Amino acid sequence: MKGGIAAAVEIFSPNSIYGRWGWRGLLSYALGVAALVPFMVTGFYTGLMVDTLDGADIAFVVALLVWGRPTG
Repeated sequence: MKGGIAAAVEIFSPNSIYGRWGWRGLLSYALGVAALVPFMVTGFYTGLMVDTLDGADIAFVVALLVWGRPTG
């Protein structure tokens, strides 16, 4: 990043100024999204655990627990 301005085109370049995509980060993100699905309520999908929770959408709580946990 030069002069504090983000270069959006560089995000898609394999040898960009931001570096490469890390498989660990992508895997972590995918697992986090998979953990949210049973607990979310949207206009077109209701997770399997929502009925057990009397219709409560607690996906944000699951997100905090899954993505917000400190690593070693």
